[in-house]
Amino acid sequence: MKDEAWVSFPVLESSFMPGIESDLTRSDLKHSAAIAKRYEKGEVLDPDELPKKYFGRYKDKLLKGLPDFFYANGFFAVSAKCADILRKFNLGRAQLCPVTVYQNDGATELPGTFFLIANIDHRPALDTERSKGIQRVYKGYDLFRSAPVTEDGDIVVSGALTGGSNLWVDPTLKFSLFFRAELEAALRQGGINTFKRVRCTVHSGL
Repeated sequence: MKDEAWVSFPVLESSFMPGIESDLTRSDLKHSAAIAKRYEKGEVLDPDELPKKYFGRYKDKLLKGLPDFFYANGFFAVSAKCADILRKFNLGRAQLCPVTVYQNDGATELPGTFFLIANIDHRPALDTERSKGIQRVYKGYDLFRSAPVTEDGDIVVSGALTGGSNLWVDPTLKFSLFFRAELEAALRQGGINTFKRVRCTVHSGL
């Protein structure tokens, strides 16, 4: 199991993106977008630079709850239940930063405790020659996207690069989020099934 890896593309699933917006977005949209872009690039962010509050986006639609793992206006985020699972594993440089979620009125707090996952490890492990269905996003750039439907074994990664933290993003595979097998098993056991995750083929000969 320790040599297995799983991959997901959660931001491509509508259920992963609830209708919320951050305090940064409400106060300064341009600054908020810049912070989210740095997060996407894998730059190390001080927790003070991150959102602290989230709000329902729509005045006429109350939030009825949030998934255990979701996308919070540019950032990966989890419930307390999921955070408890993550804390049991090596997350590398990643940090769990608490946030408070309110209804659109900014006064009614949504029950529950939530965390942004800051500073997720970024490391390239994708085997572009052996992976199935991937396409280069821009000519001349080492950035790829997966096929619309990805199945077990389609994505091939280097066994030499899957060690270390149990959670990482591959900067060469757009929208990817990877899990080592031990964490994947714990998430499944804990009922964390917000989005599809598929088993990678781990190639040890790279």
